[in-house]
Amino acid sequence: MNVLIEKVTTSGRSFLWSLLQQHLDELSVFTDSHKVDGEHPYPYFDLYWQDASRFAHLIFCDQAVVGFSLVNSHVLDPASMASIAEFYIRPAFRKQGIGRLAVKGIVDQRPGRWEAKMQIGNVPALAFWSSVFAEARDVRITTLPEGILMSGAF
Repeated sequence: MNVLIEKVTTSGRSFLWSLLQQHLDELSVFTDSHKVDGEHPYPYFDLYWQDASRFAHLIFCDQAVVGFSLVNSHVLDPASMASIAEFYIRPAFRKQGIGRLAVKGIVDQRPGRWEAKMQIGNVPALAFWSSVFAEARDVRITTLPEGILMSGAF
């Protein structure tokens, strides 16, 4: 299994937007998010091509696009240097280890302390991120009003 992380260029923005919409559809069962004109709003999307502290990636497995990540330096844990703001693996590609390999590829690009936040009640996300952060050092788990924050050094 060959998992690659590729930065999304401006030509891939619309494709990434469609993947983000699928992701937000799934998350909507855990939030009070509502579509506006048929789409979930995501006010930070354009900033991933304007702000040098934000990175949008497509995740490939054996040359197929299987998901994406949105990474930024807007952290909740002051000790963290980066946040995986959004992470999505398409349902057909889950539970194969692709997501864990993708996160490893992302954090290996910028070693240090990372964080990820998930909604309370999102049991699959909690299980996934718990397994990812089990490989980190100095792991912190914080319960916030809007979710659970995990951080650790990779």
